[in-house]
Amino acid sequence: MTTENYSIRPFKVTSTVTDGQKIDLGGRQIEVWLTPGHTPDAVCLLDRANRQMFTGDTLYPGNLWLFVPETDLDAYQRSIERLAAFASFIDVLRPAHNLPEADPGLFAKVAEALPQARAGKVPFTVRNDRRVFQFTGFSILLANPK
Repeated sequence: MTTENYSIRPFKVTSTVTDGQKIDLGGRQIEVWLTPGHTPDAVCLLDRANRQMFTGDTLYPGNLWLFVPETDLDAYQRSIERLAAFASFIDVLRPAHNLPEADPGLFAKVAEALPQARAGKVPFTVRNDRRVFQFTGFSILLANPK
């Protein structure tokens, strides 16, 4: 396969997931948690039995991109605060970027940092027309108002 002949096969959506839905993977159950904010359709997947959560793009150590047009900062804040409640019974986060594992305490840190960044109460730098708020273990990138 090459870039010239690569294609994505057509598909048909046959169902959608709902908040709190349990999916049986054959001896393993995953719970779906809708986590809009970073994007409107973001989800996290909770594996209670193995005490881990797959966070996708919702949360990861590193630069949290919260500046794209589809980002809803109010929804993101609500999602992060909601997920912080899971931290006590999760041992590890499985993010989509940067590192294969992250500490569940990151939820609470981001939940606390985001309102400070949005209010401009912490120092930031401007890079590529974005405000970069640096915290220990992560940074928040917001659009720089024109």
